[in-house]
Amino acid sequence: MTSAARPTSRRYPHAGRQDLVEELHGLPVPDPYRWLEDAHTPATRRWSDEQQALYEAERAQWPGLRCWEEQVAALTAVDRASPPRSRGARLFWLQQDAGQEHPVLMVRDPGPGGAERVLLDPHALDPSGRTVLDAWQPSLEGDLLACQLSRNGTENSELSVIDVATGKTVDGPVDRVRKSSLGWLPGGRAFYYVRRLDPRLNPGEERHHRRVWLHRLGTAPHTDVLVFGEGRERTQFYSVAVTADGRWLAVRASPGTGRRSDVYLADLTPGPPERPLLYPVQEGLPAAFCLHGVPGTGLQDVL
Repeated sequence: MTSAARPTSRRYPHAGRQDLVEELHGLPVPDPYRWLEDAHTPATRRWSDEQQALYEAERAQWPGLRCWEEQVAALTAVDRASPPRSRGARLFWLQQDAGQEHPVLMVRDPGPGGAERVLLDPHALDPSGRTVLDAWQPSLEGDLLACQLSRNGTENSELSVIDVATGKTVDGPVDRVRKSSLGWLPGGRAFYYVRRLDPRLNPGEERHHRRVWLHRLGTAPHTDVLVFGEGRERTQFYSVAVTADGRWLAVRASPGTGRRSDVYLADLTPGPPERPLLYPVQEGLPAAFCLHGVPGTGLQDVL
């Protein structure tokens, strides 16, 4: 046996077992390491620190590590850009140059010689690199942008609206959105989005209880109007979209990770957007569905 293949003695961090058994659906489920789920207790921090130290010591002994890192760095040292989205007379896209940790959101202003400029740079907001742009959606006219930022790897986004011309925040933040889809209404004064309920209403179920809301710019999030989701399963995921002409609202509902989705559609012309009459297009079947409108009025079309 060569020295590289010889097993080494490792001292793994001690993780005490708890005599914890929970009954779920009539079945006993042991969960001896639940205490590790609380990342802020001294015991969990100690275990995490010791585990990290063990990994660092092991990693330092990997043969060819430096060569592997150099090859990966060379292969990934390329510039990347996402397909642009056209809204109004502007173009929006993500761009990540070689060496950048996170992509930045770019915009090209109107006109034949419209300038390309950085609209939102997560690194400029947080030089530590722990702030991420999770989702973004320009208004139909392209003068406003809804963006969702999360920090420290939580993926718990906060939604804000910025003025594209100035880069200044004009609305928000709205918390508990977690990469919500978003459907702007024409005029840029309101949008539909998905937000979880206040966790104090359902302790221990903070990741569930999503709803579709209507938010009007300049109003407090707690006054947003509930549009869809009340009375449905607590694990449901929702996505929303509005056609570019502002006529149709589509809501897609999925039960957690299950491969099933219900689809609902509302014509927004008869009444106020706070009370869309959502009719089922498809529901209750064990299959995934989505809507595709006719050319010119599709959910992602821009007129």
